[in-house]
Amino acid sequence: MPNPKHKSSRAAYLPDTTVPSVELESGEQSPAPSIAIDIIGEIKLRRDLIAQIEADLMSVPRVAVGYVRVDYFRDAAFVNLALARGWLGKALGALGSTYPYPESMNPESPIVEKPAYSKPKAGRSYNTAIAGLKDLRGRIQEVYDSLEHIFDTLPPYDNEVYARLCGNQSAIHLSNAKMMLGEDLGLFGGY
Repeated sequence: MPNPKHKSSRAAYLPDTTVPSVELESGEQSPAPSIAIDIIGEIKLRRDLIAQIEADLMSVPRVAVGYVRVDYFRDAAFVNLALARGWLGKALGALGSTYPYPESMNPESPIVEKPAYSKPKAGRSYNTAIAGLKDLRGRIQEVYDSLEHIFDTLPPYDNEVYARLCGNQSAIHLSNAKMMLGEDLGLFGGY
């Protein structure tokens, strides 16, 4: 459920929810097979945003706070961001996007494909860990809010239902990443 206090600045990038249809041989109307094309682009954009958040997370200053190893929460957030990005890849596959790693299924191939997501720019520079963690939590929330809208536009057919499930898994991991960064922030008394 979207956070009513948080306004997404990326609302202009959300897809049009108009569903085109085609006439079947039986005369019935059915959503066009290309319905997912715009949504695929939107999901790829969110996947790239998550990759950039991962890169920015690595640039947040690390500070020892008391007896707790701060790296634990950031590492957990990083893993959850990677899982969220991976689930978006599964959603793309369910919607018919081209499989980005054709050689990965061939054990005799020496080829290692580059990542399917855009290579993130160098991480942002944050003056303090608190500023960095708060910025990242806000950006994660924006991606989370927009994912809910994107997957709600899919029609209720088999592949789309699986894609929606993958989107939900991605949203869960984004929420977990935000929670872990909140735990990290709590170590600084930054609630």
